[in-house]
Amino acid sequence: MARFCGVVGYGISEETPANSGVWVDRIYQAIYYGDVIRTTTRLKDGDGLNQDIVPDIKISVLADSMAIKFWTNVKYVEWAGELWDVKSTELTAPRLILYLGGVYNGPTPPASPTP
Repeated sequence: MARFCGVVGYGISEETPANSGVWVDRIYQAIYYGDVIRTTTRLKDGDGLNQDIVPDIKISVLADSMAIKFWTNVKYVEWAGELWDVKSTELTAPRLILYLGGVYNGPTPPASPTP
């Protein structure tokens, strides 16, 4: 079993200050440690001639208070140099199990400026 250390991104809905009643997902990140439980791929029939390769990755992280409170808001995980979409989560305290799908293409927090 491989070890995991990486960023987990949460999308937490917040009301915008300028437009009362308008809610947007603000992305927050935290670093977690855990284990990579499964790394497999499977073939899926696609629209084209060839089948699509779908990753099936399962990561278990040690959950902190943020992970327990917002476990349904997990959007992505940074693993193997890429951001991966989280297709489902499972809270089995003190662990949070993350099931990854394809590559994540959604919003990320703005990069902090370097001094």
